[in-house]
Amino acid sequence: MKITLSVFFLFIISGIFSQTKKQEEKYQHHIQLADQQYANRNYEEAIQNYELSLTIKMAELYPLQRINQILGIIEQQKEIDAKVTHLYKLADSCFTDKHFDQAHTYYMQIITIKASEDLAKKRLLEIDRIRAKKQDVD
Repeated sequence: MKITLSVFFLFIISGIFSQTKKQEEKYQHHIQLADQQYANRNYEEAIQNYELSLTIKMAELYPLQRINQILGIIEQQKEIDAKVTHLYKLADSCFTDKHFDQAHTYYMQIITIKASEDLAKKRLLEIDRIRAKKQDVD
């Protein structure tokens, strides 16, 4: 009977070990995927995978830290987008009213905040062309 109990306990221990190993692999898969998504700025997907990793290992701090970082980044982006939207309203209004110097200042502020804003760059070129034509006339 001792041999049978020993074999039974070994079977249970190996099953627990196997389950733990599978859980660790699953956890690592979600972490690696989330880290990759984070690096690619796919923040919503990254949060989902960090949350999935937490369902496997609830006590881990790393996924929680990353989720908090992402939420901070998203909040900063919202603030930047709101500021850029406000500056566009001011710049476009000045442009429409032919206050090109002020419009130029606002478009430059937009590019300073968010360099990828092609519309602001196009408007700056347009203002430069208008200024050049005006100098030719004067």
